[in-house]
Amino acid sequence: MHDLVVHPRERELVAGTHGRSVWVLDLLPVQDLTEELQTEAVHVFPVEEVKYSRGWKGRRSPWFYRPEYDPEVKIPFWAAAAGEATLEVRDDDDRVLRRLQMSVDRGVSVFTWDLLLDEPLALAAEAERIASKQSGEDNGKKKKKEKKADKKETDKTDKGVRAKTPWAEAVRLEWPLYITPGTYTLVVSSAGEESETEFEVKKPTPRSPRAKPEPEIRGRKER
Repeated sequence: MHDLVVHPRERELVAGTHGRSVWVLDLLPVQDLTEELQTEAVHVFPVEEVKYSRGWKGRRSPWFYRPEYDPEVKIPFWAAAAGEATLEVRDDDDRVLRRLQMSVDRGVSVFTWDLLLDEPLALAAEAERIASKQSGEDNGKKKKKEKKADKKETDKTDKGVRAKTPWAEAVRLEWPLYITPGTYTLVVSSAGEESETEFEVKKPTPRSPRAKPEPEIRGRKER
C-alpha cells in the first residue's frame, strides 16, 4: 500500500498500491452510519443517479456481448438484525417493477441490481399505467366534447403506441428489459420494517444533428 486518501466530494476511499493499480471503496454508508441511524431496523442509503444508454436497446450479440460490461447499481443499506431483506423497485405510482431478496447479517449490506426489470411485473405496470392514462383522457374528452368522440379522435389516441409502451416493445423485439428514463423508488424491507430512497434514470444526451446549419450571409437577416 502506497497511500490512502478520502475524497471529500465523492466520499470514497482511494487506495494506491505498489504495482496493483488503484482501489476505490464507497464510504458514504460508513460516514452516514450514526448511532441514531443504528436504532432503525432498516435504512437504505442514497443511490446515485444513472444515465440511460442507447446501447441498452437492441439484442445482445452472440459474438460481441460481454457480460462484464453490463450496467449495475449498488444499493447499500443497514439492517439491525440478521434475516431476509427484500428490495423492490417501484415506479412513480408505487407499482413494483423488480423484486430481489438476500440473506443479511447485522450491519451494512449491498444489493446489486443489474437495472433489468421483471417481465410480468413490468408489463402489468405498463398496461395499468396506459389504461389509467387513457381512462383519464377519455373522461376529459367526454366532458368537453361528448359528441366528437369519432374515429379521428381514436386514431389520434393510438398514435405512437410503441413509444408509449417501451417495455412491451422490448419484449416483442427480444431486447433485454432495461429500466427506462424516469424517477423511481427503491424500497428495502427487513424485520417487518422498510426504508426507501429515490432513484433517477436520466435521459441520454441528445444526438447532434448531422445536417450542417445554413451559413449566415452577411448583410441578410433571417426571416
